[in-house]
Amino acid sequence: MNVADFKLCVVASRGLVAMVLACVCLSASPTVGQTTNTDTWHWMTRGTQSPPAARDGVLAVWTGTRMLIWGGQPSGAYNFVNTGCRYDPMADSWSPMSVTNAPSARNLCTAIWTGREMIVWGGAPATGGGNACLNTGARYDPVSDTWHTVTTVGAPQSRLAHTAVWTGKEMIIWGGNNYSQDFNNGGRYDPATDTWKPITIVHAPAARSSMTAVWTGQEMVIWGGNYMTCSGYNCQLHYPPDSARYSPDADAWVTNTTTGAPALWADFSAVWDGTEVIVWGGYNGSTYGGRTCLNTGGRFNPIAGTWTPVSSLQAPVARDQHLALWTGEKMIIWGGTDRSSALRNGGRYRPASDTWIAGTTNGASLASYAGEAVWTGEAMLVYNDTLSAYHEPGLYAWDGLPNDWQRHFFGENNPQASPLADPDGDHQNNWTEYIAGTDPTNASSRLSFAIFPSLGQTRQSQITFSPCTAGRVYTLLTGTNMNVGAFVPIFASFTNIPAAGGAFAVTNATPRPQFFRLQVGLP
Repeated sequence: MNVADFKLCVVASRGLVAMVLACVCLSASPTVGQTTNTDTWHWMTRGTQSPPAARDGVLAVWTGTRMLIWGGQPSGAYNFVNTGCRYDPMADSWSPMSVTNAPSARNLCTAIWTGREMIVWGGAPATGGGNACLNTGARYDPVSDTWHTVTTVGAPQSRLAHTAVWTGKEMIIWGGNNYSQDFNNGGRYDPATDTWKPITIVHAPAARSSMTAVWTGQEMVIWGGNYMTCSGYNCQLHYPPDSARYSPDADAWVTNTTTGAPALWADFSAVWDGTEVIVWGGYNGSTYGGRTCLNTGGRFNPIAGTWTPVSSLQAPVARDQHLALWTGEKMIIWGGTDRSSALRNGGRYRPASDTWIAGTTNGASLASYAGEAVWTGEAMLVYNDTLSAYHEPGLYAWDGLPNDWQRHFFGENNPQASPLADPDGDHQNNWTEYIAGTDPTNASSRLSFAIFPSLGQTRQSQITFSPCTAGRVYTLLTGTNMNVGAFVPIFASFTNIPAAGGAFAVTNATPRPQFFRLQVGLP
């Protein structure tokens, strides 16, 4: 976990507390990156030192500092595995995950990142075949390298090919099938309490699989997908025309308009750009053998309730089961299949101008439709037997800070955006300000904290800090001197939702001086 440390010197005497801000320091410094200046994206091989055994069909999430891959099918094997690895792009190194309490090996399951844990849920047993499905799962904490089983009490029916989104508080599971029927139901899982709640089916979309779900910050948007009916060996694919948005706060569905929506699809991609859901690619057709891949798309604005077509001018060739990521400015499309072969190409789509840019294939990862990818803020990491990175060289490349964060505050290729620079002179450098969630160009925007006596409480104090930023882990350590090794953790807290500030209540056990250190970390 990458962390920044902030220290306080506290002297306790007869119930009165004096506070002195001692210093701010980094416990882990990012590496300064290369300084090339070009707008051409590149591929490069990564993670060649002690990589995991080659596999495809993995699950992958980005924690903010590491890529987690789990499960998958080893090359040349039939069964899936329940092992995983953590990749640190700053060190370009792999480390294995614990398998203690890990989920059983499985396929067609889902994984989401909560800001602190990866949750794996559902799917089919590792050997495949039959009609078996699972409604089990587990949560993985990369900081402690531990798994915790997800309760099955109140969990949705066993299923595969479902969707999963993270709301900031809950994981929402919806749709999918169990080989014999498709579902239009699901459940909401709260990892803080290890409990499930059902989702209403009133006004829910029709049952389906191969759809997508996107979280907008307030609602889950469901669109596309299909279901199959069979008479003997004659099976037909059907594409439900309805689409809807689900609000977990109200536990209610709102039907989306179909006016202007693209032709009905399955196995397409969908990303949220902050304003619209962008859908692209996929297939349609009435039979498995007669499916046709597409290279068209649409943009849905849930507030306006309107659809806008995506330009097909210079778009990548038609495909389904491809990778799609949102960078903060563009949607990256990569890989997939055109029904005759796996693809090793893609492109970048900019919704602001409704334009496509072809992606280079020089040094690209293997052609496949069984890989996974994450966006790190600097690069798209693609794992498919091996690891590759697709990135834009420049002053900000591989320096540890997300490129879109640097561009937001500093524009393009500004040396003041360096992780170790302190452009606003507040003694908190850019790396520290990114971790803290503050503005690196405004000296008044900085992580600050103070200590006060607790009213009516003997020998107790409140240590407060602000801001309290989403997705960070805050740990309070104490010691009797300023030596780093003298500090030990006494409280830890985690926040998914931004707040004005946080607080720790501490007891002054002795009249001796106490020193406190607030550690702010990204998992």
